[in-house]
Amino acid sequence: MLRGEVDDDSAIRLEPGLTDRLARALYDYDRIERLIGPLRAKAEQYRDEAGRLRGSAKPLRGKLRWMLSGPKRKAEAAEALGTLTKLLDDPARTAFLEDLRRAHQAVGDTAPPPMAVVWRDFNQRSAAYYSALDAALGEAVDTKTGGSREAELPPEVVAAVEAQPLDTSLLTATLRGYQHFGARYALAQKAVVLGDEMGLGKTVQAIAALAHLSASGRKHFFVVCPSSVMANWEREIERLSSLTSFRVHGSGERDKVLNRWARQGGVAITTFDTLRVVSVPPRPLGLAVVDEAHFIKNPETARAKNVRALLKRAEHTILLSGTPLENRVAEFTELLGYLRPDLADALDRSDESDDPAAFRRIAAPAYLRRNQKDVLKELPEMVAVDEWVEFTDADQQAYHDAVMAGHIMYVRQAAYRSGAASAKMQRLVELVDEARENGLKVLIFSYFREVLATVEQALGERVVGSITGDTIPGTRLDLVDGFSKIDGHAVLLSQIDAGGTGLNVQAASVVILCEPQFKPSTEDQAIARAHRMGQNRVVRVYRLLAKDSVDDALLARLGAKARLFDRYARRSAVADFSPSAVDGELAGSERALARDLLAGEQERIGVRRSR
Repeated sequence: MLRGEVDDDSAIRLEPGLTDRLARALYDYDRIERLIGPLRAKAEQYRDEAGRLRGSAKPLRGKLRWMLSGPKRKAEAAEALGTLTKLLDDPARTAFLEDLRRAHQAVGDTAPPPMAVVWRDFNQRSAAYYSALDAALGEAVDTKTGGSREAELPPEVVAAVEAQPLDTSLLTATLRGYQHFGARYALAQKAVVLGDEMGLGKTVQAIAALAHLSASGRKHFFVVCPSSVMANWEREIERLSSLTSFRVHGSGERDKVLNRWARQGGVAITTFDTLRVVSVPPRPLGLAVVDEAHFIKNPETARAKNVRALLKRAEHTILLSGTPLENRVAEFTELLGYLRPDLADALDRSDESDDPAAFRRIAAPAYLRRNQKDVLKELPEMVAVDEWVEFTDADQQAYHDAVMAGHIMYVRQAAYRSGAASAKMQRLVELVDEARENGLKVLIFSYFREVLATVEQALGERVVGSITGDTIPGTRLDLVDGFSKIDGHAVLLSQIDAGGTGLNVQAASVVILCEPQFKPSTEDQAIARAHRMGQNRVVRVYRLLAKDSVDDALLARLGAKARLFDRYARRSAVADFSPSAVDGELAGSERALARDLLAGEQERIGVRRSR
């Protein structure tokens, strides 16, 4: 029925009034899957086992068949009958059949809900609806991830991924087709960088690989991530699979937790910093996952060395990063060096003058990247607008003073020093007021806590909370949940480094960046908190910029970095070939950029740095 609703190549958007029939069918399909799905693998196991035993017991079906069977065949038949009898009398089988009966009864007894209930559920869980649509149309096991463009995928990679099965019996989520491919790619290639654009579900693909390996008998797994996303990993493992997770963090119970993980098996989750001070029991790892893997792009750091030691114990490795290349091509090759030194050596022999398509071909055995526009055809449009303002007299004086003081962070914040009277703040309030009139939720990012405090003072009770570097992971998730459950307009504030990763805030459809950032990836990740799978509205992104300020120079640098990423790492040869498939110290490159920007502004307005 579903397939008849759409053409094979259609980009389907579910909208009230236009696709009611399809939405209701998907509601029913997803409900049945959640009731019956967890029991399906066990049912298939019983069916296959019973079928095998019945086949072995054939000589017992008649006197003539028995007489014509040899002694060995008769012995096998007698043994099969005994095993089949035990299987039929097994209390676990009886309990399973009762669970199956109750699930079928629940399916039949539930009356169809009003369409208002269906659409309310869709707004809360739209990603599940589109996943169900993929599965119902037979696309969840498609091996293709994107049309062939420039690069030819190595045939051995194609063969390996096509031959790789994916056991989803321990997975409670329905995968999109490209997610199914990504998990199988990681399993087949054993050591990969999964570099999908933010919002495409890299976490669920890693969990799918974990679930497959667990179902095949592996016991111990490890996830290393920033502390800001630990709670998200715990929640997603519990929500998307039947795997057990162990939070290895803090100074109190972490050693006890780690020892319990060693005894029982499951997924240990720890941070880069905690990995430095714990002694991981010597268990072989079925899979090690490193989230936000660009945190270890410098192989000489202690953090990177600790991760490398862990990876050496893993049968499979997945490095997750939506931004594997930020400032230079060498950063990308350094990540690949953890996994495939041979590929890293080959890439080292390339430079920016080489053919980017050839660069991607070299990386294909260990690098997979898909972009939103290629795989999420239903994703609403994103409209990005640069909002330029002119300094007020007070802004101008604050900016001049900051440049004279010679501190780039003061320069970047100067546009908000006048508080509610500043030009940027006035424009921000206007944008939020417009969102309120339309009942839309707003997500506001700044690098600076001081700026967020000024914004909160200006917006008042509309702000439901603020996420900073000091906000513990559990509280982060509680703030997002509370923000999402509010009916209508609300505002959530966040430091861009603290809340720009690891959060799903599809409830917001307006994103405001208070100032440009040093790296395009920082802005992209922040925007992807809202513009991601599950978003149902057009997302409007506003970046507040001041004329005749450091914002001009910073935008030029951002553009250059974005072009570098576009040339080399925006796509991967795999995806091209296979259509299915806290306020703190700056990093070295950012310090250099900050010095250049400050010097440029001092020269432009004719001041010397104060001594």
